Amino acid sequence: MKKTIITIILCAVASSFSLVAQTITGKVVDEFDAPLAYTNVILQTSDSTYLDGAVTDTTGRFILPGRTDAVRLQVTFIGYKPEYRTLDNIEIIKLTPDTEVLGKAVVKATLPKTEIKGDAFVTKIENSVLSEAGSANDVLTKLPGVTMKDDVFEVFGKGTPLIFINGRQVRDNTELEQLNSTDIKAVEVVQNPGARYDASVRSVIRIQTVKKQGDGFSFDLRSTTYQCENTDLIETVNMNYRYKGFDIFGTVNYTRNDWFQKSNIVETLQGKQLLKVDQYAEFTGLSNNLSTTLGLNYQFNENHSVGVRYRPDFLLSGKSGNHVLADVTLDGVLDDVSETKAEGYTEPKTDHQVNFYYNGNVGKLNIDFNADILNGKYSEIKRFDEFSEMQEDRVLNTSNYITNELYASKLIFSYPIAKGSLSAGTEYSHTYRTDDYLNPEGYVASSNTTIKEDNVNVFMDFSYPFSFGSLSAGLRYEHLDFNYYQDDVLKTDQSRVYDNIYPNISFDAFAGDFQFMLSYAVSTQRPTYHQLRNSVIYLNKYSVDMGNPYLQPEIIHDLSFMTIWKYIQLGASYQHTRNAILQPGFPMDGNENMIMTKTVNLEKGFPTMVAFVSANPTISFWSPNVGLSIEKQWLTIEYDLYTVECNKPVVQFEFGNTFSLGKGYTLSADYTFISKGHWRDFCVVTEAHNFDIALRKSFLNDALTVELRGHDLFLAKEDINMQTQVYSIFQDYRRDRRKASLTIRYRFNSTRSKYKGTGAGDLQKSRM
Repeated sequence: MKKTIITIILCAVASSFSLVAQTITGKVVDEFDAPLAYTNVILQTSDSTYLDGAVTDTTGRFILPGRTDAVRLQVTFIGYKPEYRTLDNIEIIKLTPDTEVLGKAVVKATLPKTEIKGDAFVTKIENSVLSEAGSANDVLTKLPGVTMKDDVFEVFGKGTPLIFINGRQVRDNTELEQLNSTDIKAVEVVQNPGARYDASVRSVIRIQTVKKQGDGFSFDLRSTTYQCENTDLIETVNMNYRYKGFDIFGTVNYTRNDWFQKSNIVETLQGKQLLKVDQYAEFTGLSNNLSTTLGLNYQFNENHSVGVRYRPDFLLSGKSGNHVLADVTLDGVLDDVSETKAEGYTEPKTDHQVNFYYNGNVGKLNIDFNADILNGKYSEIKRFDEFSEMQEDRVLNTSNYITNELYASKLIFSYPIAKGSLSAGTEYSHTYRTDDYLNPEGYVASSNTTIKEDNVNVFMDFSYPFSFGSLSAGLRYEHLDFNYYQDDVLKTDQSRVYDNIYPNISFDAFAGDFQFMLSYAVSTQRPTYHQLRNSVIYLNKYSVDMGNPYLQPEIIHDLSFMTIWKYIQLGASYQHTRNAILQPGFPMDGNENMIMTKTVNLEKGFPTMVAFVSANPTISFWSPNVGLSIEKQWLTIEYDLYTVECNKPVVQFEFGNTFSLGKGYTLSADYTFISKGHWRDFCVVTEAHNFDIALRKSFLNDALTVELRGHDLFLAKEDINMQTQVYSIFQDYRRDRRKASLTIRYRFNSTRSKYKGTGAGDLQKSRM
């Protein structure tokens, strides 16, 4: 079956390539060499008589039929000067901005900040008020359909996106803090990723930076201090040296993260007796990390470039702790009053990542190849000192040793077909992971597990432009061979092979100021390697957490609609999820009065509806960004004795404000409200209000910037509840998120390397 599907797809690719006959092709780019989609290209005779016309696709490419009487092309795009080219000079057509037209358009607000292009909401940042927002983090929080929860970005209804900067996936969100908003050209928010992305990717954010020209040395210094009860630091140096086609670049980034969390936690478990554990807990953590990058890039000419990037990440030190006071009752009778002090220590380690790429054009065929190697280790040693007023005191020790290895490669071919563009390729990754968990006292079982996984993907995307929009469709075939070992013995009942096909299709169109897009996609969400483990991790005297190697991937069907009118965006999505991964609690085998949480699949599928509306007008020096979203699921979990309804919708309101005060000053004030409601089997039982404010000042023609920011000034609350047949938990969170920060950044001759490596095996890296 697998070979048949691969053969069919490759034959389709080959047959599509053979369709090209006598055609006139080229590419249209803007002043920064970025592709210009939806550009009008007209084929003319020597006396300017119209012969034929086409619209460029999302890669800026166009195709016209060959004509013996054709002499030249006329190329036009709103905001740019018309360009006329003879047919022997059309491989790359660069348009020049018409400053007079642009000036009038901005005054009349006829050029929207956000528009639909192909599969994405595209927001232009350069020369807009968002270019003064601060960092890439600040820009993303102000985009339509994007929000931040618990320091993690989310796309409305699509979960956590993959984020790319110039095609390279962001591994650490400190990279977004390092990227200055003035260096961003545009941001694309993709709510229906094509077949070239892993099937588990449900949303993508692509950041394009401004291309700086010129040779020589450049550097970028950035220092941020966060002050709460503790002090956090981010210190970054970016360097680049360019000479003609040669780039050498490097980054050194140091982070210090000192955090705490205070919680009241109430857990109940109905076994042979009703267990109730009422706890007050304080959690702390401190880590010091040093991430570095060293790379080489060489661009032979505009058609061929190669490069290699090496990234060693150092964990210099890491420790964690918790202090828990607990009152325990059995059937309402006091059973214990206890105190637990736990300390964890993470051993210093180094992770290694290497990427090699080649990107080139052979005629009209584009070739993009990436190869990645990853090697990393993790080890944590914990000591639990448990004191009891009514039972015996005890000391417990655990240690966890994890190793990760990844080898991956990805090859993509792109070729213009008729008026459209065809992309096809394959990706392979091999993953090797070991997980040793030890408890010498024997309170929980020690374990030794190994996962070996081979993932082979074949995919094809085709896009076709019309005069009023475009159509794109893709197909991805994934073969996953998962092998699970316990004590170096293959467990055939826990190993499995998956063969899946994931289609996607989208259609976008425009009419005057209206733009819309309709899309359908099938995606998956695979369990992490941590969830697939077979070990039982000790949490405290009354709780353990167990992995589940039998977990199945989630399957999500998604139908979405989005539209834009001037500065207003509207979107809606219907999703149906099968095999949802939940984490209920059970009595532990052999000990009815101990809570065991375990990841499981929900047998019954459930639907979810998401809708949002946002607006981002400009009123003189004030640029507000208003957004409202609602997410509602219809989830009923049936147990033996009763059912649990998880149907309360979650409403979110955002009101962002940016004020351009002149003389280099920018003021921002952002408010977010999140209502009570359900997500999966968890219920948020308190409303959350978050407010940030920042003042930014630029000096020396934006070479030096200083920003003072207040974070989470209202100290947003987070109280959650989860109820199953025999287990329930209530927990409130009080974190150290109300803080002040000072950021100082200096840029000298700021340029970025021309490195085009995008990486391979990205989702496997994330699952590690």
